[in-house]
Amino acid sequence: MKKYISMLSFVLIMGIVSSVILMGADMITRDRIAKNAEYAWKTAILTHHNVDYTDANFDEVFLETFEERTAEDTNGKTRYLYVHNQTGAVSYQFSGGGLWDTIAGVITLESDFQTIVQITVTKQGETPGLGGIVAEKPYLDNYAGKKFDESLGLVAVKSEPTTDYEVDAITGATGTSNAFVGLLSVEYRTMLGLFGDVNPLSVAMKAIMTHNDVEFTGENFENVFAQNFETNTIDELTLYTHKVNGNVSFTFTAGGFNGPIDAVVTLDPLFETILGIKVLSQSEGWGAVIQTNPAVLEYFVGKKFAPDFELSDDFDGFGGATTTRKNFVLGLNEARDLYYSIFIDGVDPNMVWKQALLTNNGITSTEADYKTLFNQTFTVETQGDLTLYRNNADQNISMLFETDGFGGVIKGVLTLENDFSTIVYITIYQQSETWGARIQNNAEFFDAYVGKKFAPTISFVETPATDSEIVDGYGGATTTKGAMLEILNSVRDTYYTAFFDPNMVWKKAMLANNGVESTDLNYETLFDTTFNVETSGDLTLYTNKTNQNVSFTYETTGFVGDIKGVITLASDFETIVRISVYEQHEKWGARIQTTLTFFDAYVGKKFSPTISFVETPTTDSEIVDGYGGATTTKASMLNILNETVAAYKLAFAVEA
Repeated sequence: MKKYISMLSFVLIMGIVSSVILMGADMITRDRIAKNAEYAWKTAILTHHNVDYTDANFDEVFLETFEERTAEDTNGKTRYLYVHNQTGAVSYQFSGGGLWDTIAGVITLESDFQTIVQITVTKQGETPGLGGIVAEKPYLDNYAGKKFDESLGLVAVKSEPTTDYEVDAITGATGTSNAFVGLLSVEYRTMLGLFGDVNPLSVAMKAIMTHNDVEFTGENFENVFAQNFETNTIDELTLYTHKVNGNVSFTFTAGGFNGPIDAVVTLDPLFETILGIKVLSQSEGWGAVIQTNPAVLEYFVGKKFAPDFELSDDFDGFGGATTTRKNFVLGLNEARDLYYSIFIDGVDPNMVWKQALLTNNGITSTEADYKTLFNQTFTVETQGDLTLYRNNADQNISMLFETDGFGGVIKGVLTLENDFSTIVYITIYQQSETWGARIQNNAEFFDAYVGKKFAPTISFVETPATDSEIVDGYGGATTTKGAMLEILNSVRDTYYTAFFDPNMVWKKAMLANNGVESTDLNYETLFDTTFNVETSGDLTLYTNKTNQNVSFTYETTGFVGDIKGVITLASDFETIVRISVYEQHEKWGARIQTTLTFFDAYVGKKFSPTISFVETPTTDSEIVDGYGGATTTKASMLNILNETVAAYKLAFAVEA
């Protein structure tokens, strides 16, 4: 007996010691990674300013050399500017989308806040030998002495640069070159507006005056603008109206391929005919022409909103940048509609759904008091692109939904009790149906839904027999009925997952990896009965009680956003049972989730100790490369799979 007690004590002591060592190693590693990142950008800035330092004193020297200034940008992010105590030259970090991945680094400017001293790229994922040259010093040396143009920022050119703001494009990598100078220009405009002695609206003001043939100089433009234009602000929107001809101008933001596109547009007094457009900032690749080539936007001049503006199919001024083209036109139309509604109709386009949301919660409102009532009634919660409105009094939750019906878009509000299942009420505030118009025209149409439950879905039947069955009042409007059923179940499921139980998705994914089918109602019970849970530091391991397979979650950053998934291995911590992705925002790489058979080729392969992606596998650790051109997604997935398995193997695997 004493022998077994001694053995048990030894095992417990070794386990505690091992855990302490692993936790300490994890903390040291994290601190080291953070310190290395800080070392990279701080020493780069010191080098830009020709300041001597050593690896031991770089931090101290940095603090002694620079004054740190801070300001908050429009997104609430704190920005940092480092000003040399003696020369007045300035440095700051930048980060933005390249053609294939994030490009980050530091840039130093002369004290004039315009002339580039030096640039260092600390992170990039562009094509090696082509766009990857963006991080090489010989290429970046071309930027020394260049000046940011007030309007264009920097422009990459294939021919010999002829101006201070033109830089050489990378041969064979025009997209990367455009994206790089674009992100530098966007970051520059932000930092100049926060820390420079300039009017952040100066470029927009000058563009508006140009659209209206108003003459000005760099010295008098602010006074000339004030003399010629009336400024009217409602909520957060500002409209500029020419005092003589009545033309109207406003700024807007459209979504690009790499990031937001900021622009200003001028229309006739009817808000109908486009008189001029100027892009103020962008970080596109091929789509950079919307700022660098004025001829592209000249096509828009004279075109009309009727009611929307559409680009002719025979106009290809955007080159191959179809995403830039689509999103820019979409942003233009949405902005025009918004400004027209506010300043011409005098109607807040958000009023309809806000009043519908108040009505769903039993509150009567008017055009005069709906904003106040709305702000008093609801707490707004967000998760990614989703917005939830929680009633402060009874905790009921409401969400907007939108779908395509038979005649057009159907928009409405779904309100549930705080159980995320019981229907309080449904309201449709916009539709253009025919037979299905009753969903809005019949005030009692949704009365039959009150008290019904998503369990986890609802269905429409002639004679309801359960709490999740609702009388089918659609008659022959089958398209409307189908669209409504799909969107109601979909929106509830999406919000339930995001706000009520964010763990549901990965738990169901882990069960599926282990061959266990589950529903929203039974997944928690099945999860508890299927897995034993162990933790080591920040790592959590889920072991199948039946076959001892091990599962764990992983998360990485892809080309567009986060990628989250589950890995399941055999008990040897090497053989792949299943890999799944339950969240991703990729473009070409979206197939890792949308193609259900994508990970079939991984089954039975081994981390020995790592895996690799190849065109033609010849070993147990080589897996067919099914990513196509999604190189960033592929690299992110390979790195995180190998790193995660290695970490779990170290923390949990027991040597035989």
